[in-house]
Amino acid sequence: MPATTSEPFSREFEEAGAYYAAVAAAQQEVYAAYPPARGEWRLSYRQGLFTSGGKTLHQSPLCFFGTDASWLWAWANEQTHPPGSERLARALWLRAFGERHRIAELVTPRLELAGFPDPAAAAWRLGMLGLGALRARGLATAPMPTGARAFVVIDDAEVPAAPYQPAALDRIRNEATGLFSGAPRLTLAGLLRHHGSRSARPRAGRCTRSTLQGTRWRRGPATTAGCRCSLTGRPAAPRPDDRGAAQAAGRAPPHRRPPPGPWGRAPAPVRVDGRARSPAGGGG
Repeated sequence: MPATTSEPFSREFEEAGAYYAAVAAAQQEVYAAYPPARGEWRLSYRQGLFTSGGKTLHQSPLCFFGTDASWLWAWANEQTHPPGSERLARALWLRAFGERHRIAELVTPRLELAGFPDPAAAAWRLGMLGLGALRARGLATAPMPTGARAFVVIDDAEVPAAPYQPAALDRIRNEATGLFSGAPRLTLAGLLRHHGSRSARPRAGRCTRSTLQGTRWRRGPATTAGCRCSLTGRPAAPRPDDRGAAQAAGRAPPHRRPPPGPWGRAPAPVRVDGRARSPAGGGG
Protein backbone atom coordinates (compact mmCIF):
# COMPACT_ATOMS: atom_id res chain seq x y z
CA MET A 1 0.00 0.00 0.00
CA PRO A 2 1.23 3.54 -0.64
CA ALA A 3 2.35 5.60 2.32
CA THR A 4 0.14 8.40 3.53
CA THR A 5 1.47 11.84 2.47
CA SER A 6 -0.58 15.00 2.16
CA GLU A 7 -3.77 13.05 1.55
CA PRO A 8 -6.25 12.96 4.45
CA PHE A 9 -6.52 9.84 6.52
CA SER A 10 -8.88 7.20 5.18
CA ARG A 11 -12.57 7.05 6.06
CA GLU A 12 -11.98 3.71 7.81
CA PHE A 13 -9.29 5.28 9.98
CA GLU A 14 -11.48 8.26 10.85
CA GLU A 15 -14.43 6.05 11.80
CA ALA A 16 -12.35 3.77 14.01
CA GLY A 17 -10.67 6.80 15.55
CA ALA A 18 -14.01 8.46 16.27
CA TYR A 19 -15.32 5.29 17.89
CA TYR A 20 -12.39 5.08 20.31
CA ALA A 21 -11.70 8.81 20.70
CA ALA A 22 -13.57 9.44 23.96
CA VAL A 23 -12.29 6.23 25.54
CA ALA A 24 -8.71 7.12 24.60
CA ALA A 25 -9.03 10.75 25.73
CA ALA A 26 -10.44 9.74 29.12
CA GLN A 27 -7.75 7.10 29.64
CA GLN A 28 -4.94 9.45 28.61
CA GLU A 29 -6.17 11.96 31.15
CA VAL A 30 -5.94 9.30 33.88
CA TYR A 31 -2.46 8.28 32.77
CA ALA A 32 -1.24 11.90 32.59
CA ALA A 33 -2.20 12.36 36.24
CA TYR A 34 -0.63 9.08 37.36
CA PRO A 35 3.17 9.43 37.06
CA PRO A 36 5.03 12.50 38.35
CA ALA A 37 5.00 15.24 35.74
CA ARG A 38 8.77 15.70 35.86
CA GLY A 39 11.77 13.52 36.45
CA GLU A 40 14.22 11.28 34.70
CA TRP A 41 12.88 8.82 32.19
CA ARG A 42 14.17 5.51 30.87
CA LEU A 43 12.83 3.26 28.13
CA SER A 44 13.84 -0.41 27.98
CA TYR A 45 12.49 -2.34 25.04
CA ARG A 46 14.14 -5.57 26.16
CA GLN A 47 12.57 -5.47 29.61
CA GLY A 48 9.34 -3.94 28.38
CA LEU A 49 9.51 -1.09 30.89
CA PHE A 50 9.13 2.68 30.83
CA THR A 51 10.31 4.75 33.79
CA SER A 52 9.24 8.35 34.27
CA GLY A 53 9.51 10.44 37.42
CA GLY A 54 10.42 7.41 39.52
CA LYS A 55 7.47 5.30 38.32
CA THR A 56 8.24 2.17 36.30
CA LEU A 57 5.45 0.72 34.19
CA HIS A 58 5.09 -1.98 31.57
CA GLN A 59 5.04 -0.72 27.99
CA SER A 60 4.76 -2.11 24.49
CA PRO A 61 6.37 -0.37 21.48
CA LEU A 62 4.09 1.27 18.98
CA CYS A 63 6.25 3.27 16.52
CA PHE A 64 9.13 5.61 15.77
CA PHE A 65 8.21 9.14 14.69
CA GLY A 66 11.23 10.47 12.81
CA THR A 67 12.67 13.95 12.40
CA ASP A 68 11.52 13.77 8.78
CA ALA A 69 7.91 13.31 9.99
CA SER A 70 7.87 9.63 9.06
CA TRP A 71 5.89 7.18 11.13
CA LEU A 72 7.45 3.69 11.27
CA TRP A 73 5.38 1.01 12.98
CA ALA A 74 7.28 -1.05 15.54
CA TRP A 75 6.56 -4.31 13.69
CA ALA A 76 8.23 -2.80 10.59
CA ASN A 77 11.33 -1.63 12.48
CA GLU A 78 13.29 -4.86 12.28
CA GLN A 79 16.56 -3.26 13.33
CA THR A 80 15.16 -2.30 16.72
CA HIS A 81 12.51 -4.99 17.08
CA PRO A 82 13.59 -8.27 15.42
CA PRO A 83 10.73 -10.30 13.92
CA GLY A 84 9.31 -12.69 16.49
CA SER A 85 10.04 -10.42 19.46
CA GLU A 86 7.43 -10.99 22.11
CA ARG A 87 7.29 -7.27 22.83
CA LEU A 88 5.62 -6.77 19.43
CA ALA A 89 2.47 -8.62 20.51
CA ARG A 90 0.32 -5.51 20.80
CA ALA A 91 1.72 -3.80 17.71
CA LEU A 92 0.95 -6.95 15.72
CA TRP A 93 -2.54 -7.12 17.21
CA LEU A 94 -3.12 -3.57 16.01
CA ARG A 95 -1.86 -4.47 12.54
CA ALA A 96 -4.26 -7.44 12.43
CA PHE A 97 -7.01 -5.08 13.56
CA GLY A 98 -6.19 -2.88 10.56
CA GLU A 99 -6.20 -5.85 8.21
CA ARG A 100 -9.60 -7.02 9.41
CA HIS A 101 -11.16 -3.61 8.99
CA ARG A 102 -9.21 -2.39 5.95
CA ILE A 103 -7.57 0.53 7.74
CA ALA A 104 -4.64 1.25 5.44
CA GLU A 105 -2.80 3.43 7.95
CA LEU A 106 -2.46 0.52 10.38
CA VAL A 107 -1.01 -1.94 7.86
CA THR A 108 1.30 0.36 5.90
CA PRO A 109 4.80 -0.12 7.39
CA ARG A 110 5.89 3.52 6.97
CA LEU A 111 3.68 6.60 6.74
CA GLU A 112 5.01 9.92 5.49
CA LEU A 113 3.27 12.67 7.45
CA ALA A 114 5.31 15.65 6.26
CA GLY A 115 2.49 16.75 3.94
CA PHE A 116 0.06 17.28 6.81
CA PRO A 117 -0.32 20.83 8.14
CA ASP A 118 0.80 19.56 11.58
CA PRO A 119 2.70 16.25 11.27
CA ALA A 120 3.05 15.93 15.05
CA ALA A 121 -0.73 16.22 15.48
CA ALA A 122 -1.26 13.57 12.79
CA ALA A 123 1.19 11.30 14.62
CA TRP A 124 -0.65 11.86 17.90
CA ARG A 125 -3.94 10.86 16.26
CA LEU A 126 -2.37 7.61 15.08
CA GLY A 127 -1.11 6.94 18.60
CA MET A 128 -4.46 7.73 20.21
CA LEU A 129 -6.27 5.32 17.90
CA GLY A 130 -3.76 2.70 19.00
CA LEU A 131 -4.39 3.54 22.65
CA GLY A 132 -8.15 3.27 22.27
CA ALA A 133 -8.24 0.13 20.13
CA LEU A 134 -5.74 -1.66 22.36
CA ARG A 135 -7.58 -0.52 25.50
CA ALA A 136 -4.19 0.32 26.96
CA ARG A 137 -3.65 2.51 30.01
CA GLY A 138 -1.76 5.38 28.41
CA LEU A 139 0.25 6.70 25.48
CA ALA A 140 3.82 7.89 26.10
CA THR A 141 6.58 9.31 23.94
CA ALA A 142 10.29 9.47 24.58
CA PRO A 143 13.05 11.31 22.67
CA MET A 144 15.70 9.16 21.01
CA PRO A 145 19.38 10.12 20.50
CA THR A 146 18.67 10.54 16.76
CA GLY A 147 16.03 13.18 17.45
CA ALA A 148 13.17 10.80 16.67
CA ARG A 149 10.49 10.08 19.23
CA ALA A 150 9.46 6.62 20.34
CA PHE A 151 5.72 6.07 20.86
CA VAL A 152 4.81 3.33 23.34
CA VAL A 153 1.53 2.24 24.88
CA ILE A 154 1.47 1.86 28.64
CA ASP A 155 -0.33 -1.42 29.30
CA ASP A 156 0.37 -1.85 33.00
CA ALA A 157 -2.67 -2.66 35.13
CA GLU A 158 -1.19 -0.54 37.91
CA VAL A 159 -2.47 2.50 36.04
CA PRO A 160 -6.20 2.74 36.79
CA ALA A 161 -8.74 2.36 34.02
CA ALA A 162 -10.67 5.56 33.35
CA PRO A 163 -13.96 5.45 35.30
CA TYR A 164 -17.33 6.66 34.14
CA GLN A 165 -17.54 10.33 35.18
CA PRO A 166 -20.75 12.13 34.21
CA ALA A 167 -19.40 15.48 35.45
CA ALA A 168 -16.40 15.24 33.11
CA LEU A 169 -18.31 14.05 30.06
CA ASP A 170 -18.49 17.38 28.25
CA ARG A 171 -14.78 17.97 28.65
CA ILE A 172 -13.88 14.45 27.48
CA ARG A 173 -16.26 14.72 24.55
CA ASN A 174 -14.72 18.03 23.49
CA GLU A 175 -11.23 16.53 23.65
CA ALA A 176 -12.39 13.50 21.67
CA THR A 177 -14.04 15.52 18.92
CA GLY A 178 -10.91 17.66 18.77
CA LEU A 179 -9.04 14.50 17.76
CA PHE A 180 -11.70 12.97 15.51
CA SER A 181 -14.43 15.43 14.65
CA GLY A 182 -16.18 13.71 11.78
CA ALA A 183 -18.57 11.38 13.63
CA PRO A 184 -19.70 12.64 17.07
CA ARG A 185 -22.47 10.03 17.29
CA LEU A 186 -19.93 7.28 16.72
CA THR A 187 -17.76 8.80 19.45
CA LEU A 188 -20.65 8.67 21.89
CA ALA A 189 -21.47 5.11 20.83
CA GLY A 190 -17.92 4.00 21.56
CA LEU A 191 -18.01 5.55 25.01
CA LEU A 192 -21.35 3.98 25.83
CA ARG A 193 -20.21 0.58 24.64
CA HIS A 194 -17.01 0.85 26.66
CA HIS A 195 -18.99 1.47 29.84
CA GLY A 196 -21.41 -1.39 29.35
CA SER A 197 -24.11 -0.52 26.83
CA ARG A 198 -25.32 -3.40 24.66
CA SER A 199 -27.21 -1.12 22.27
CA ALA A 200 -24.89 1.85 21.83
CA ARG A 201 -25.36 2.48 18.14
CA PRO A 202 -27.22 5.76 17.54
CA ARG A 203 -29.61 5.64 14.62
CA ALA A 204 -28.95 7.78 11.59
CA GLY A 205 -30.55 11.23 11.79
CA ARG A 206 -31.12 11.26 15.53
CA CYS A 207 -29.20 11.60 18.76
CA THR A 208 -29.62 9.42 21.82
CA ARG A 209 -29.57 10.23 25.48
CA SER A 210 -28.86 7.36 27.83
CA THR A 211 -28.61 6.89 31.58
CA LEU A 212 -26.20 4.54 33.28
CA GLN A 213 -27.60 1.92 35.66
CA GLY A 214 -24.91 -0.63 36.32
CA THR A 215 -24.50 -2.45 33.02
CA ARG A 216 -27.91 -1.38 31.71
CA TRP A 217 -28.74 1.63 29.61
CA ARG A 218 -32.09 3.32 29.19
CA ARG A 219 -32.64 5.09 25.89
CA GLY A 220 -34.18 8.49 26.42
CA PRO A 221 -35.89 10.99 24.16
CA ALA A 222 -34.30 11.90 20.86
CA THR A 223 -33.58 15.42 19.71
CA THR A 224 -33.22 16.74 16.20
CA ALA A 225 -31.85 20.18 17.13
CA GLY A 226 -28.24 19.35 16.39
CA CYS A 227 -26.11 16.75 18.13
CA ARG A 228 -26.63 17.26 21.87
CA CYS A 229 -25.91 13.72 23.05
CA SER A 230 -25.23 13.46 26.77
CA LEU A 231 -25.01 11.07 29.71
CA THR A 232 -26.27 11.72 33.21
CA GLY A 233 -25.71 10.08 36.55
CA ARG A 234 -29.40 9.82 37.43
CA PRO A 235 -30.54 6.23 38.05
CA ALA A 236 -32.84 4.73 35.49
CA ALA A 237 -36.37 3.74 36.42
CA PRO A 238 -36.70 0.22 37.90
CA ARG A 239 -37.22 -2.51 35.34
CA PRO A 240 -38.61 -6.03 35.68
CA ASP A 241 -36.11 -8.83 35.98
CA ASP A 242 -35.92 -9.64 32.30
CA ARG A 243 -33.79 -12.71 33.04
CA GLY A 244 -36.53 -14.23 35.20
CA ALA A 245 -39.22 -13.25 32.70
CA ALA A 246 -37.29 -14.86 29.87
CA GLN A 247 -36.81 -18.07 31.81
CA ALA A 248 -40.50 -18.18 32.70
CA ALA A 249 -41.36 -17.80 29.03
CA GLY A 250 -39.01 -20.62 28.09
CA ARG A 251 -36.55 -18.36 26.29
CA ALA A 252 -32.81 -18.09 26.77
CA PRO A 253 -31.99 -15.30 29.25
CA PRO A 254 -30.32 -12.21 27.83
CA HIS A 255 -26.58 -11.73 28.25
CA ARG A 256 -25.69 -9.56 31.22
CA ARG A 257 -22.18 -8.88 29.98
CA PRO A 258 -22.03 -6.75 26.83
CA PRO A 259 -20.13 -8.19 23.89
CA PRO A 260 -16.97 -6.45 22.66
CA GLY A 261 -17.32 -3.46 20.36
CA PRO A 262 -17.70 -3.83 16.62
CA TRP A 263 -13.92 -3.74 16.17
CA GLY A 264 -13.16 -6.64 18.53
CA ARG A 265 -11.59 -7.10 21.95
CA ALA A 266 -8.01 -6.01 22.64
CA PRO A 267 -5.39 -7.70 24.83
CA ALA A 268 -5.81 -7.20 28.58
CA PRO A 269 -3.42 -4.98 30.58
CA VAL A 270 -0.52 -6.66 32.33
CA ARG A 271 1.24 -6.61 35.68
CA VAL A 272 4.93 -6.35 36.48
CA ASP A 273 7.36 -6.23 39.42
CA GLY A 274 6.65 -9.64 40.87
CA ARG A 275 3.12 -9.81 39.52
CA ALA A 276 1.94 -11.77 36.48
CA ARG A 277 3.75 -10.60 33.33
CA SER A 278 2.26 -10.58 29.86
CA PRO A 279 4.01 -12.23 26.94
CA ALA A 280 4.18 -8.71 25.51
CA GLY A 281 7.02 -7.85 27.88
CA GLY A 282 10.68 -8.64 27.19
CA GLY A 283 12.02 -10.69 24.31
CA GLY A 284 14.09 -9.68 21.36
